[in-house]
Amino acid sequence: MRNGETGQPLAGFAVTLVAEAGAVQQGVTDQKGEYVFTGLEPGNYTVTYQPSHPRQPPAEVPVTLHPEQGERADLSIVFPAPDRGPCCKPYGAPPARRRIV
Repeated sequence: MRNGETGQPLAGFAVTLVAEAGAVQQGVTDQKGEYVFTGLEPGNYTVTYQPSHPRQPPAEVPVTLHPEQGERADLSIVFPAPDRGPCCKPYGAPPARRRIV
């Protein structure tokens, strides 16, 4: 798994492997951003990353395993821009409040 903007590996991210028949396996990326699922039968699978941030889109890649052959599936993750909230304006702080007596 890699950062979609910088290409840097992403460690410690949970990924899910879902078989066409519905079986599910969980994994976590290592320091190189890699994950491995073993003991799989030939068939169609989907590898997914479900982010916890509501503005970040999930990543998904289909994988077809063939007999006696491994397969590589790369996920590219795009992180949302920081939320500046309603208080922060792009041109500085909001105007000072004035008290009229």
